[in-house]
Amino acid sequence: MNRAKIGWIPFLPLLGLWLPLAWAAEDPHEPNDSRETATPILAGSGVVQEHRFRSNEDVDWIRLWVERDGFYQIGIPEATVAADADPVIELIAETGESLLFNPVDNGLEGQGETLGWTAERDGFVYLLMSHENAAVSAGADSRYGVRVTLPIAPQTGFLQGAVRSACDQAPIPWAQITTDPAADVRSQPDGRYGLPLYAGDYRVRVAASGYQAGAAAASVAENQASRLNFELTPLAGCAVAAVRPEGLTASDGDYSDRVRVDWSETADATAYEVYRCTSPSSGSCTRTGATTAGGFDDTAVQPGSTYYFRAKACQDGNCSDFSPQDSGYAEDVAAALPAGPATIGADAGAYADRIGVRWSAADGLNLYSLYRCTGLAQGACGLIAETAGTAHADAPLPAGSAYYYRVRGCNGARCSDLSAAARGYTAAEPVCTPGTARIQAVVISEPRDYCATEAIEIGPAAILQPDADVTAAAPQIRLLPEVRILAGAGFRAQAGSTP
Repeated sequence: MNRAKIGWIPFLPLLGLWLPLAWAAEDPHEPNDSRETATPILAGSGVVQEHRFRSNEDVDWIRLWVERDGFYQIGIPEATVAADADPVIELIAETGESLLFNPVDNGLEGQGETLGWTAERDGFVYLLMSHENAAVSAGADSRYGVRVTLPIAPQTGFLQGAVRSACDQAPIPWAQITTDPAADVRSQPDGRYGLPLYAGDYRVRVAASGYQAGAAAASVAENQASRLNFELTPLAGCAVAAVRPEGLTASDGDYSDRVRVDWSETADATAYEVYRCTSPSSGSCTRTGATTAGGFDDTAVQPGSTYYFRAKACQDGNCSDFSPQDSGYAEDVAAALPAGPATIGADAGAYADRIGVRWSAADGLNLYSLYRCTGLAQGACGLIAETAGTAHADAPLPAGSAYYYRVRGCNGARCSDLSAAARGYTAAEPVCTPGTARIQAVVISEPRDYCATEAIEIGPAAILQPDADVTAAAPQIRLLPEVRILAGAGFRAQAGSTP
């Protein structure tokens, strides 16, 4: 058998989903409703070509290259037939007459079909697939698959590539790609094409309306994919592009929500395209917008990230080369906030009616805002004071109460985030007992209150450590000999007492 004369099958089932999903979801081989738009299929490839009846009047045409005395098995495998499908096979010659005495319709709805046929001459024949049952309607599952086999199936390879304009690399859809030996396919809307071929050497030609034809040699190996791209020149030639823009500048942190790009307008430009790039190389550029003015605001930027911008001048759809690039960025407001106080502390029971709060100073800050919080969450905080200093007494407060405190600093233009939380609390009310309170030979190392109804005696050998602060309230208070009050400690007696 001469394998030089071959047909075509769609590339989709073999190399993945190339066609738009909306098209493929209905029937990946549409349009195939007439002999002129018939879908090619390759005998012996082993591929099941999937189709779908869209209505009870829908017909599908499939084109097959056959060779004289070749025996072809044309089948619709039952596993591919959906429940609502009842396909019928007719075999039509190139001249239009039927090659079968009767259409093949041996199966019922949801069942397959089989046809064995021997070709009398070389040439193309057509499979005309129609639907026997008139139940096809919206929502009906009417899928079916077609496979053409030979007693000995040859191995195939693949030829793939893209057809683009030599002027601007724009894809050229529906270009006719033809091989010698004979096979053909049309490029898809994105310019790509795929063609399964028997292993061998080929002369490949491509033609598209409005473009000069192209040709090239290609070799295809069994079970391998070969690539061949084409660039076609328009018959009218490449249009002269506008002069590229000069003097492009991009703003550096002038705005927090955009980068402003400006350039010098060119006399012959009717529009401009603006490109955002991730590096100084033009290969990293993506078009971010178009305008008729000499400036553009790119709002789709990440604040704090540096980008590189270029522009093209366009005249009636023909655009210039890239302009020189310039870097720019939008200000990251969060990153620009000043650093707040590093530490904060609050009294722990030092007083029964107030809590003293202290924090560290931070460079460049001239105002501090203090917040009292009922819990650790920032949402539980309320502003209680603003001061230029680094301390504040929160008063008056009930005895035995506890709060959290946070602080933020401001430099006039911006304020820092809230600091970490510091817990503080007031002392509980002292427990007073009748009689004389005698405090002897003890070490007092924390703030403490004492009270008695008659008298308080402190000492001997009582020691008040630094930071201790004793408050004594009684009709009579006596400090006995040998009481030592160390530096930093304090002793306070209620008015009217006798120390």
